Amino acid sequence: MSGFIERFRPCEYVEDLNEVDLKALKGQGFDTIIIDLDNTLIPWRNENISDDVFNWINLARIRV
Repeated sequence: MSGFIERFRPCEYVEDLNEVDLKALKGQGFDTIIIDLDNTLIPWRNENISDDVFNWINLARIRV
């Protein structure tokens, strides 16, 4: 089971979502991104999303 969990452990950290290089991830073969497992982008049980996060997610949908 630990091998399965290790696949989802981050190998890179950024201070801001906009620092995530979507082109580089695609170039490395990534086609899926899992974000906000620990509620850093949107607080728990909050339905409001900032414009910056909303725009980044829409950009990620196009690029990845």
